[in-house]
Amino acid sequence: MKPLDLLLNTSAPTFRSGLHLQRTLSQVAIGGYVAQFGTFSRLRLRGRTFQEARQWYQRWMQAKSATEETQLFVGVGEYNLSELGNAQRLVATDQGMIRYCPDLDQWLVWDGQRWKQDTSCDVERLAKLVIRGLYREPSDQDNDSKRDVLIEWELRSETAKMVRNMLFLARSDPGIRITPGELDRDRWLLNCANGVLTLREGEVHAPQLEAYVTRLCPVAYVPNATVNLWDTFLQRILPDEELRRYVQKAAGYSLTGLTSEEVSFLSIGPSESGKSTLTGALQATWGPDYTTSADPEMWMVRHRKGPRDDLADLAGNRLVVSQETDDGATLSAALLKSAGLSALG
Repeated sequence: MKPLDLLLNTSAPTFRSGLHLQRTLSQVAIGGYVAQFGTFSRLRLRGRTFQEARQWYQRWMQAKSATEETQLFVGVGEYNLSELGNAQRLVATDQGMIRYCPDLDQWLVWDGQRWKQDTSCDVERLAKLVIRGLYREPSDQDNDSKRDVLIEWELRSETAKMVRNMLFLARSDPGIRITPGELDRDRWLLNCANGVLTLREGEVHAPQLEAYVTRLCPVAYVPNATVNLWDTFLQRILPDEELRRYVQKAAGYSLTGLTSEEVSFLSIGPSESGKSTLTGALQATWGPDYTTSADPEMWMVRHRKGPRDDLADLAGNRLVVSQETDDGATLSAALLKSAGLSALG
């Protein structure tokens, strides 16, 4: 008798917790366990034949405790027992939760809030889980020869080379492949800790996979929030109300990531006047996904020519801060314009 594995999308809004799932299993008399990894959970129903496990699965679904995103490993037996077939199984099982960007040579995984770089090998673990589910594909058939062939293919597929080939072939699938231009394409969205803020309307919505947001602001957005310490600080370093309002607008414009105004912002004043504190507060609030610091020499006129990798590293940032340029240095206006970034410094 073989166990039945289910793959669940644990980032779905309707998914509660592995503990809740375990309790539900006990309520409908199903023996099993839940193994959490990344944005998925593996649910194993053990100690039953496939037919019995399927009946218990249907009973569990009727109890409305499973998410709509639940995917059985069974039912994908129409794919060939080949490396391409394995890749197609992975694509059929991913539930839209993984993407590959060839230009960045990166796998991306949806974590419930954003698409993040797969630094935890979640995609590889998913591939292994798909392979482990191979021998269950025809398990509802009393055909020993087919079962033996499938088990043999599963064992061959468990090698490191076969797993790598599975991932290599899957990444070119149209449903998996994505371009850098599709990532963070809507500059009017700011992904906050409590949802995605639409900067035009000032409304917070639940994160959506199809928006392909990869960045995250570490704080929650609270409409009409006030902080006396911040207001007092601004009034002290910018006593002129008109100038204070202009600086706030400059910060808001930078937050959008738009470059339609073709402007950069220079903060000029004596030392210990709050310039660094102001930009530091913005960077801490918006977070490292949306802001960065740059060597001021980057923006100066250079006599030597060549590729500018330092500029490429700034791509996607909403705010770039440079501090304290040297006396006599000449700012390159053409470089600032070509960079297409708002800078406060």
